[in-house]
Amino acid sequence: MTLKQEKDYCNIKEHYMVNAEKLFFIRFLFLFMAVVTGMNSLNAQALFQGLSHPVNSRGWAMGEAVSTLNSDGTGILFNPAALSNAAPSLQLSMTNFVLGIHSTNACAVFDSKIGKIGAAMKYLDYGAFTERDKYGTDIGEFRVNDYYFNLVYGRSISRHLNLGFSAGLANSELNSLSSRAIIGSIGLLYFEKKSSLSIGLSYNNFGKITKTYISNESPLYGGFILGVSKHLEHLPMIISSDICQVQKDEYIVKVGGEFDFRDMFFLRWGMTTKGWQLNTVQNFSSFFAGTSLGMGLKLGKMAIDLAVVTLGDAGQITSFTLSRDR
Repeated sequence: MTLKQEKDYCNIKEHYMVNAEKLFFIRFLFLFMAVVTGMNSLNAQALFQGLSHPVNSRGWAMGEAVSTLNSDGTGILFNPAALSNAAPSLQLSMTNFVLGIHSTNACAVFDSKIGKIGAAMKYLDYGAFTERDKYGTDIGEFRVNDYYFNLVYGRSISRHLNLGFSAGLANSELNSLSSRAIIGSIGLLYFEKKSSLSIGLSYNNFGKITKTYISNESPLYGGFILGVSKHLEHLPMIISSDICQVQKDEYIVKVGGEFDFRDMFFLRWGMTTKGWQLNTVQNFSSFFAGTSLGMGLKLGKMAIDLAVVTLGDAGQITSFTLSRDR
C-alpha cells in the first residue's frame, strides 16, 4: 500500500467513524426521549424557583442559553454532560433580584480518573417578612429562603459523545415550615472539537418531594432542554440557543452570544421569550424585558464576570462572578 493509499484509507475510515457516531447519537436521542417521556407528565411547580437559575453571571448574560457550553461549569446544571469537557475551576457568584431577593452560588469542577466531577450550591434568600397573629398583631419577623446542592458527573463515552447526570437536594424554608425534594438530571452532548459544534439534550430537575408545606402540594416534574451552540468560523463569537420545556405544553426559547477578544475580554448578550410573559402593558421598557448584557475579564487564572438582565417595568437582575482556574 502506497503512502497516498494509506492516507486515503485513514480519511475514509475517519469519515465512516464520524458518521457512525452521529447515527448512534441520533438513535440514542430518540431512545432517550422515548424513555423519559414515559416518566413525564409535567405540571406547574411553584416551589424551588432557583432550580431554573444559571449558576454564574456568564449564564445570566447569555440569556440562560448555556446547556451546551462546555468550556467551564456554566452549563452543568442545565445539561450535566457539558461537564465532560469543562476545565477545572472554582466559582463564586452573587445575584440580586428585585424586591431585595438575592442569591449566593458556588460551583467547582474537578478532574478524576473516571471523568469530571462537579459540585454546585445555591442559596436563595427572599428576605425578612413581618409575622402577625390572627388578630393582626405584629409578633416579629421571619425569613424565607431556598438552598440547593447538586453533585454532577460527566464523561466522554466516545470520540464526540458525552454523558452526564446529577443528583441533589432542594430545600425551601418558610418560617417554621419547610419543603424538601430529591432531584436529578441526565443529559447527552454531541461535541465536535474541530468545528466547535455542540448539540445537547437533557431532562432536568425530575425528582420526588419528600417533605411538603401542605399535603396537596403539586408533585415535582422535570422538563426537556434541547440546545445547540457553535463558535463562528470567521468571527470570534459563540452563538448558543436552547429550547426549554417549562410545562406540559409550554416552551421557551433562549438565545445568547459571546464575543471573545483574545481569550481575555468578553462581551455577552442574550434574550428569551420568557420576557414576553413579564409585562402585560407594552411600552419601550417592557419591549426589552428578558434581554441581557454582560462582560468578562480574564487575567491569568482569575476572571471577573458581570451581567444585567432587564425585567421591563419590574426592574432588573444583576449578577457578579469571581472565578479561578485550577
